[in-house]
This record gives sequence, structure tokens and C-alpha cells, in this order.
Amino acid sequence: MSWKNWILGTLLVMTVGIVQAEVTFYLDICRFQSQFNNENTFVSINLAVEGSSLEWKEAQGTNFQAAVNLDITLYMLLGSDTLKSYQENINLLSLPLEDSTQQEKDAFIPYVKNIEISPERSPGKYLVRVIATDINKPGRRSMALREFEMAAPTTSSPVFSDLGFITEMGRVQEGDEETMFTRPKGSF
Repeated sequence: MSWKNWILGTLLVMTVGIVQAEVTFYLDICRFQSQFNNENTFVSINLAVEGSSLEWKEAQGTNFQAAVNLDITLYMLLGSDTLKSYQENINLLSLPLEDSTQQEKDAFIPYVKNIEISPERSPGKYLVRVIATDINKPGRRSMALREFEMAAPTTSSPVFSDLGFITEMGRVQEGDEETMFTRPKGSF
């Protein structure tokens, strides 16, 4: 075996190890105002962790479960300074699975956090940092940084959270009339 082949083989093994050492997650930031008054602004941090990037361990009985720790920090950027506005450290568990096949483990583990931004702090520039660590395999982790701007609250064109609106939208009860703000009968 030549030195070139040995070095290429070693690099390939190291690359595969690095790829397997990351937790894959998707991060989306949404900005909106309160639907009850136009003074409060919110940032919604939406996360989805890929189950296939986590270590699954046997849980209760014959079930398998994955666990991920999310360290979420929100900073306000003030020129060259930063001000920590919010921090949360949360452990998320996947749904328990009876089978640990790859297809079952491909499911996403979702997490949504709405953070209120006080009127005196918007408009402004913000930075969110998320560190995801596999609890069952602590060496497997990833970090994401996302910078965004928060607009000042406005009464002329309020922006509401579609996700919040849909989850609050009521189902039609017996005897009630369906409107554009109610879910049709039989919908989830």
C-alpha cells in the first residue's frame, strides 16, 4: 500500500467521522406582532432536528428514543457590543418508537419558541445562536448562527404569526356557523 493511498484512506475515515459527529437541524426565524394589540413584537424560533442524525437508545421496555439538548441564546446587537436578551437550555425527546429501523428514525423532532421583544428594544438587529447536542452521544453536536432585524411595531400593517393563528383558530361546534376563521368540521 502506497503512502498516497494510506493518507487518502485516513482522510476518508476522518471525514466520515466528522460528518457523523454533527446533529442536523433546521432553523427558521419568524417575526410578528401580537394579534391582541399592536405594541408587542415577537420572534418565533422554529427548529426541526433530524432524527437520523441522533443516537437512538432503548428506552422503556422495547421502545427506542432519541434525545437532544438545545441551547438557544438571543443577542441584541448594539454596534460593536452585544446584549443577551434571552437564553434557554432545553432537552427534547423524540416520540418513543417500537422499532429502531432507519425509516422510523428519520422523523423530525420539532420545537417552537416565541420570545417577546419589548417595544423599546425594537427596531434592532439580533443574533440567535443555537447549539444542538445529542444527549445519547455528547460528542455529536452542531451550532447555527442567524442574524436578523426586528422592525418597530406598527399599527398600519400588523404582521401576525400564521402558525399561532392556525393553532388558535377554533373548530366549528354544533349549531355554529362556519366562517373563514374556523376550521371546517372533520379537520384536525
